[in-house]
Formats: sequence, structure tokens, C-alpha cells
Amino acid sequence: MAMDGLDRCSNFVKAILKWGRKHRRNFPWRTSPHVLDKLIAEVFLQRTPAERVAKKYNDLVSVFSTSISKKEIPQIVERFKDLGLGKRIHWLIESINTIDTKHGGLVPNKFEDLIQLPGIGLYTANAVLCFGFGDSVPLVDTNISRILNRFFGISKDSRISKSSPMFLLAETLVPKKSPEVYNYALIDFGSLVCKKRPKCPSCPLLGICPSKSLFEDLSFDSKRE
Repeated sequence: MAMDGLDRCSNFVKAILKWGRKHRRNFPWRTSPHVLDKLIAEVFLQRTPAERVAKKYNDLVSVFSTSISKKEIPQIVERFKDLGLGKRIHWLIESINTIDTKHGGLVPNKFEDLIQLPGIGLYTANAVLCFGFGDSVPLVDTNISRILNRFFGISKDSRISKSSPMFLLAETLVPKKSPEVYNYALIDFGSLVCKKRPKCPSCPLLGICPSKSLFEDLSFDSKRE
């Protein structure tokens, strides 16, 4: 990679980290010392906004922290149906039971084991590794793809895999030190600033983002957000 490319990556990471330390959102799973709590949250966060998950978080942890019998499943599905997860509730129950029976009640710390759990894909497995074990691994979802596409000009992948260009780029950006701080910052940045309709005037990348010119004709007043 050319030096200007390295500088661009470095400037991006520094700006995201600086912004993230100031604007980090507080959610209970982010401060929990338990890896299982983080896995539970990540499964529910797959299709449900963080704010809605936060309201149910204590109940979720109390229910899904131990093995669940088949007779309990209908009641649990009914209890959390407002989170709109459908099959994910069944997948999580099966995952919790598998962790108890095959991993001694401990969430596995290897990607190969996590990816075998029902409903756990590349993003969720890496989120558990990063936020639960401190591994320096990338997270790439729709929001993060949008950020990287706008700033680096890399095309979005229809399906993210470990060999996709977007994932490989994200992998080069994750710092070795405190990767969870960076990944949380990137998640929050995509939710609060670099949205579908971006808030460019409040963006920490304002002076160096090449996509800014694409949005200069938009009105960014709060009424339209």
C-alpha cells in the first residue's frame, strides 16, 4: 500500500477513536464482564435496535444465562416476541444449551467454535471475540460498510466473507491495542453520524472525507433527521 494510503488509514482510525471516546453510547452489555452476556446481546442486536434491546437486557440475561428446557421455549418466545427475532430466540436457546453441554458452560474463544453455534455468523462471532475476549478482529455490517464505502471508495459487497474486499480493508484498520474501543466507536459513528442521510457538518472526518461533496447540496437540519 502506498504511503498516502497508510496515512489515510491512520487518519481514519485516529479520528474514529477520538470521536468514539467522547460520544460512546452506554449500553449494559458493553460494561458487563461476562462474555455470555455479550453473546446474548449480539444475537438480539442482529435485527433489533440497540435501544430496544437495552430495555429488555436484564430480562434477557436472566433467562438466557442458563440451559433452557424444551417445555420453557413457548413461554420464552412469547415473552420476547416484541423484539421481533423469530427464529433467533430458538437459535440462541440451542446455542446456550450447546455451550453448556459441549463447552463446559463457557463461551468458546475460537472463531471456528463460535461459528458452529446456531444463528452465529461472521459478524456476531467476531463481535464476541472482540468485545468478550479483546481480539483484534474486524466487524462489518451494513452501517460499517457504508462508512468504509464513503471514506475509502471501496465497493460494498453483497455478501461479507473473510475474503471479501470490504472485510479485508476493515481487517487492516482494527488497532491491536484496545480493538473494542475502535469497534464500538465505529458502530456508534455509523448509527449517529454517517447514517443513510449523513450528518456531515458534525463529522470528525469532515476535512478529509472524499464523499463530503456528494452531500453538500443536502440540508442537514434536525427536522429532517
